[in-house]
Amino acid sequence: MSKIILIPSSLPQEYPDASISTPQRLRILAQVRQYIIHESTIIIDKVPTVTSQQSTPVKVDIFSGVVPGTIVNIDALYDGDTINPVEIYEVNGANFTPDNLQLIED
Repeated sequence: MSKIILIPSSLPQEYPDASISTPQRLRILAQVRQYIIHESTIIIDKVPTVTSQQSTPVKVDIFSGVVPGTIVNIDALYDGDTINPVEIYEVNGANFTPDNLQLIED
């Protein structure tokens, strides 16, 4: 089973040994902050209701358009530098609260 990452900028700390030869399978639950059409990338950050912890937006290459503000689930491989999405899909973020997300983490 993939580990669920709620703060995308924490990937280097979560997977310090990830590399091109040993990519790590993970799932990222994040909010799209920006979509860069000419690069086919999105800038993602933590879902605001998840935690008050500071985070830094992260860039992810994609092939389809996702609008800013969308809550997405990303199944991916992480090689220590790049997030390589296997699947990206939109999820309903109306019920994302710290209490509800505790169930996901457990």
